[in-house]
Amino acid sequence: MRDDRRMAVLTRFLRGGLAPVLSGRLWALFSLPVVTIVPATAALYAVMVTWNERGLPPVWSTFWSGFRRHLRQALWISVLLAAAWSIAILDLRYGLVAEGAPIRTPVMVAGLVGMFFLSGITVFLFPVMVRFPGPWQRVVRNAALFAAAYVFSTLLGLIVLGFGVLVFLATPWALPWVVSGAAFLLTRITGRCFDRYLLTHDVPATSAADPSDTNGSPADRSTANASTAGSEPDSTADSPSAATTSGSARRSDAGSLSSTDDTA
Repeated sequence: MRDDRRMAVLTRFLRGGLAPVLSGRLWALFSLPVVTIVPATAALYAVMVTWNERGLPPVWSTFWSGFRRHLRQALWISVLLAAAWSIAILDLRYGLVAEGAPIRTPVMVAGLVGMFFLSGITVFLFPVMVRFPGPWQRVVRNAALFAAAYVFSTLLGLIVLGFGVLVFLATPWALPWVVSGAAFLLTRITGRCFDRYLLTHDVPATSAADPSDTNGSPADRSTANASTAGSEPDSTADSPSAATTSGSARRSDAGSLSSTDDTA
C-alpha cells in the first residue's frame, strides 16, 4: 500500500514536470510560421488554465483544441497588437532622436505609457481569452479592464514577464520553457483575480473553459443587468438563477464582463 502511494506521488510529480516541457515544445513547433505565435500562445494558455482549474490535462489534445478554437481570433489580435506596439515604439524612438522638436517630450511619454499599457494587457489577455471566450473586441477590452482593476497583480505579472525576458537573453535556447514557465505563473496570478472578481459579483466560480467546448458562444450568454462598479472590470450583476441552470450558462454568465451589451 505504501509503495503504491509512493508510486502515485512519483507519477504525479513526473507528469507535472513533463507537462511544461511538452507544452513548451509544442508552442515552439506551432510558432515556427511566426504568424502563428499568438495562436500558439493561446493554445499554451489553454493547457495552463485547464491545469490550474481542473488538474493536469492531456497536453497534446488540450493544446491542439485550444489552437484550433482560438486561431482566427488570435490572428486578429496579433495584427492589433503588432500595430499598437509599432506605434508605441515609433513614438518612443521619435522622442529619443528628435532633438529640439517641440513635441518630443509628450510623444516620448505617450510611447512609454503605451508600452506599459500594452504590457499590462498582455498579462491578462490570454487567460481572459481562454477562460472567458468571446469576440476579440470583448477579450481585449476585458483584459485592459482587469489590468487596470488589479494593479498589484498586473505589476507582479510584468515582473514575471521581465524576468522571463532576462532569462531568454541569457539562454536563448531555453525560450520554449521560459514561455511555458511564464504562462504557468501568469495563469496562477490572473486566476486569483478572476476568482476574486466572481466572488465579488456573486457569480458561481467556474472551471476553465474546455478548449474543445463550443457552448460558451456569445449567443448563449444571458442578458446582463447594467450597473456601475468603479474600476472593476465589469459592472454586470448576473442573474443567480440563470447562472445555476447549467455549466454552459455559468460559463457564459462569467464571461459577460462588460457593463453594456456587446453586439460584436
